[in-house]
Amino acid sequence: MNRIYLQALSTFGCVLMIDQLTLGPSGERLALHDVIGGNLERLDDLVDVFVELFPQYAHTSERLRWKALRSAFADPHFINHQWLVEVDGRAAGLLSFKYAPQRGLGLTVYVGVRPAYRHLRVEGKRVSEWLIGCGLDQLQIDAQATGSELPVGLFLEVQYPRLVARYREFGFVELPVVYHEPHFRQARTQDNVAESLAQADFRRAYLGGFPIHPERFDPSDAVMLETVVRAFMLDHYHLPMDHWAVAQALRSIGSPMVP
Repeated sequence: MNRIYLQALSTFGCVLMIDQLTLGPSGERLALHDVIGGNLERLDDLVDVFVELFPQYAHTSERLRWKALRSAFADPHFINHQWLVEVDGRAAGLLSFKYAPQRGLGLTVYVGVRPAYRHLRVEGKRVSEWLIGCGLDQLQIDAQATGSELPVGLFLEVQYPRLVARYREFGFVELPVVYHEPHFRQARTQDNVAESLAQADFRRAYLGGFPIHPERFDPSDAVMLETVVRAFMLDHYHLPMDHWAVAQALRSIGSPMVP
C-alpha cells in the first residue's frame, strides 16, 4: 500500500481516503474517493456506476447528485459518505453509507462492484468485502471525531436470499426482524419527504449487519434491534412512528414502544 491518509471534512471529522493501492502481481492501482461536500470531480462516474448496478433505482440517481453538493454533516442525524472506488483510474464500484452518532451505528445505502472487477482481490478480499471493511474503519473514525462510543457495526437492507448468503461470507449477520423496505418512485430530498413516502411501495427485505466486533455482537439483543429499526425507518426514511411498517417491525422484536 503506497499511501493512506485522512482528509479533513470540517472542523471535526475526517474521511479515510486511499490512493494508489497496488493489487497483487497484476499491478492494478486502486483509489478510493468520497464524493460528498462539493467534491464533484467524479460525480458523473459515481452516478454511472449506480445506474449500471442498480437500474431499478436509476430514477432516484439525482439523490446522489443532491447529496454530493451538501456537506457530509448536513443531516443532523448522520455523517454521510458516497465512496467511489477506482481501478487504474476507471470507476469500479461504490459504497454509499452513513454514520448515525446518536444511534451508535452505520447504515449502508448501496454497495456494489462492476462485474469486470469482481475477480480482483484487495488484501486477499473481494472488492465489495474490502469496501465494507473500510466502511467499518470509517465508522470508527467518525465516532472518534465526534467523541462517540465505538459503533456496533454497519447495517444493511438486503432484498435477495442469494445476496444474504454472499454477505454471510463477509461476516453479515441476519437480524430477526419482520422488515419492509420502502421503494421510492422519485429521488428523495428534504423538500419532498411527504410526497415521496405517499408514493412509496413497501417490500419485504432482510435486515442485518456487519459487526465491528463479532464476538460482542448479539443479534437477539432487543435494544440493538429497535435501535437499528429506528435508525433506518425514522431517521433515514423519515417514516412516522405510527406507520404500519414501523409498528410491524417493532412488534416483531417485542418492543414495548409499538403504538
